[in-house]
Amino acid sequence: MIPVQLSLKGQRVLIYGAGSLALNKTKQFLNEGAIITIRSLSFLEEFKQLNVICEKKAYKKEDFSDFFMIYAATNDKSINQQIIQEARNQNILCGSVNKDENSTFHSVGYIENEDFILALSSKNRFPYLRPILNSLNTQLNELHPKMALLYNLRNCILERISKEDRKEYMHQLFDCEIEYLSFIWDSIQHNTGHLYVYHENDAHFKDKLNKDFLQKPYLILSIQELINTQFLFKIKDLSFTIHPLIIYYGFIYNKICSAIQSPNNIILDPLISNKETLEGLKLFYSGNFEYFRYIVHPRTNSKFEQLFNEIKEDNEELVTLDNPLFNIKENTLCIPLLTTNATHYHELKKLHLNLEKTLFENHNVQLYLLKNQEKK
Repeated sequence: MIPVQLSLKGQRVLIYGAGSLALNKTKQFLNEGAIITIRSLSFLEEFKQLNVICEKKAYKKEDFSDFFMIYAATNDKSINQQIIQEARNQNILCGSVNKDENSTFHSVGYIENEDFILALSSKNRFPYLRPILNSLNTQLNELHPKMALLYNLRNCILERISKEDRKEYMHQLFDCEIEYLSFIWDSIQHNTGHLYVYHENDAHFKDKLNKDFLQKPYLILSIQELINTQFLFKIKDLSFTIHPLIIYYGFIYNKICSAIQSPNNIILDPLISNKETLEGLKLFYSGNFEYFRYIVHPRTNSKFEQLFNEIKEDNEELVTLDNPLFNIKENTLCIPLLTTNATHYHELKKLHLNLEKTLFENHNVQLYLLKNQEKK
């Protein structure tokens, strides 16, 4: 049998029987807008309170052509079988409380809300499916916020994603966390979006970003997350601005650029890409120290060292993480040019230096760098 949704609005339905099973089915059909006639020799009192036609008569073979559907709910199985057989002979849709194999439809257990109808059938094999149905409904309700966003996005996807990519795009959207769907929906509404991309060496990096400093709508994601979901950010007539949260040009920056290639998207420079930004950064570090040692990753692009040397003072120097103590002088402030306090920073702390916070641990520095990040 094929599961279908059947509209009974304005349709005439004839029910034989007026017991508790017939009552439940009558209420169900009334909720769907059916015009119902009940035929039985006796009726439960509740039928008097319903907007139905009650006819006190037993079943006999007759013409059913005035009715769209017949439902057999008497307490006599053989009578129900006769009703079903006659309805089938007249090509009238018919069902029975006895799950008669000759019925043209079988009712199934279901739960309905404003957005979903969840139905379940065991093909008459198992007697009690309600607990399973309730469990499935709980799972569906947990998915409801995501499904609501997918519903909102559907028309936009039909308009902006090519026909050959739509199925895969919807599949990837469904597999994403809800924050991705919310971001894409907000970006479509604003016709722009901002992707803040960080190196995945700090699991708590998202928590360290001050969300008030970010341009909206925004999504914070690691480089690997960007690579895994890059397909989602290739939307017709929608431009995303990518903010690489890394210090300077090099392998990591190029990795971000290659993951998000699209003519519509804008990729900003690294956080410290010119002399002006670096000079402004140095102003945050003064105070009571005589010397200033800036510490960078060993694989930092050599051009960054050239940039630093062009503007450094006599009491400033640039060293790498693999040798931070080399010829260090007393009264030296060590400034790690790192965005996060991951493994490298923890190693520095073990050396008992006069150590500043990482760049994004200092909210003033974080705001300065984000505001001064330029287009590539």
